[in-house]
Amino acid sequence: KTAVVDYQGQYTFAYSNATDYNAMAAALKKLNLFKGSFTGYGEGFDLEVAPTRLQALIMFIRVLGEEEQALAWTGSQPFKDIHAGTQAYQYVGYAYENGLTNGISETEFGTGNATIQMYLTFVLRSLDYSDRGGEDFSYDEPYSLSYHTGILPDSVDRENFLREDVVIISYCALSAYMKNTSE
Repeated sequence: KTAVVDYQGQYTFAYSNATDYNAMAAALKKLNLFKGSFTGYGEGFDLEVAPTRLQALIMFIRVLGEEEQALAWTGSQPFKDIHAGTQAYQYVGYAYENGLTNGISETEFGTGNATIQMYLTFVLRSLDYSDRGGEDFSYDEPYSLSYHTGILPDSVDRENFLREDVVIISYCALSAYMKNTSE
């Protein structure tokens, strides 16, 4: 049920089919998967903002359950736009070393916004699907498999990809089956 204000300014409750992104984000936060943007606004989730490539990668690592390993990672990586000595360097280096991500070039990870294709690819990989050589899907067309696995509901905006879309895809991924299993 959702609170609705009637014409006299009174609150009533009505059933709604609207997706409650804040509730999903809060549930993911309780699982330490979504920590918010730390802006101080509302819950600090900034759900109406486009996610960066780094934010999408961090969420992917958390969904994999590998954040501790990423933060403990030491080593080097080739991306000049991610500075050594930062947590971002650790996340990106860990993911790159483990074949979880590539950069936008050999020397740039990319600091721009994430695309829906990028995030769906991350989540499908976390479910053990492969885009190497088009084995299960391709980076350019992750949609069919994403619908089939249940991680891409109709409420996700494919044109204007926002942090709220990261939340719903991640939330749905928690109940999706791993490739060729009933887990």
